[in-house]
Amino acid sequence: MEEDGVKPNDVTFLSLLSACRHSGLMNKGMEYFTSMMSKYGIDPRAKHYSSAIDLLARGGQLEDAWKLIKKTNAEPSSSMYGAILGACKIHGNMPLGETVAKNLFSVDPENSVNYAVLANMYAESCLWEDAQRTRKLLAETSKGKEVGCSVI
Repeated sequence: MEEDGVKPNDVTFLSLLSACRHSGLMNKGMEYFTSMMSKYGIDPRAKHYSSAIDLLARGGQLEDAWKLIKKTNAEPSSSMYGAILGACKIHGNMPLGETVAKNLFSVDPENSVNYAVLANMYAESCLWEDAQRTRKLLAETSKGKEVGCSVI
């Protein structure tokens, strides 16, 4: 691309981050994320941060993902927090998972999936009372929602 005189823009880097994220190329993706700022002078948008956070979280770098969410120049979104919460479940990081969930619930209190993920984390850690309390919150969040149905 550069050999042809075409300079990458923010969409180029979003595509690169997404490709690295889905290919498990955490280090390469973070190189791109860093170079978009340092080499190309492109300020990352919320979607860039979200992709980089997900990239780190999928790679098991949960603390680094948490640090990045704290220094983002964008307002942390539910997708940023959700990426870390899902990775905390996979990697068994309950303390960070609880912290992330509290932030996530304040940003996106209506999303019942987030409560289910936390409840399952508690259950997998044999924290039955916490799991039950969170499932109660899940039930309250889900009240009044129409159940999906499909007909073929």
